[in-house]
Amino acid sequence: MADDFLIVGITLPAADVEGEATRIVELLASGAVDRMHLRKPDAGESELRKLLDAIPLEYHSRLSLHDAPWLTEEYPAVGFHLNSRYPGGVSAAMLSRSCHSLDEVAASGPELDYVTLSPVYDSISKPGYRGAGFAGNQPILSLRKVVALGGVTPGRFGELKREGFSGAAMLGYLWNPQRSVADIAYEIKCKRKFQ
Repeated sequence: MADDFLIVGITLPAADVEGEATRIVELLASGAVDRMHLRKPDAGESELRKLLDAIPLEYHSRLSLHDAPWLTEEYPAVGFHLNSRYPGGVSAAMLSRSCHSLDEVAASGPELDYVTLSPVYDSISKPGYRGAGFAGNQPILSLRKVVALGGVTPGRFGELKREGFSGAAMLGYLWNPQRSVADIAYEIKCKRKFQ
């Protein structure tokens, strides 16, 4: 991690995305993204296993699954992100959770390494998914490591840090087919360093 502001990437939900494993490895290897969440609600166990097998073992400790928690036994370095489909009862190398309100953040247990709070801004990847803001809530955000999700771009890192967030999670920004990984990584690292 370049600093204590955690950068989390999230995959596209489709089961089979061309060149996905390569892009994940490039984003992690660049140092721009600290963790990658494999959020694949449309994928079966075999597709998740295929994606995990395509990513070198050296990066597994920087991955978190959103589905098929039993795969963390087969891939013990991989973390798990609790959500509405799998709200608890999961043991993994790293645990995080989806939160959609400040009350959920405050109620999150101490076993979690961090939580995501969304939607902070209007979503890039889900048209019509409106941001809730959460501005001015530093006392609640300081209770634990809270990663902002929803409409996040590197240009918003400074604002998120000032508001008390511990990191940023991005989906739509990372998977823009018009942008190279090198350009995305450069912008993330610049905005992270100078905000």
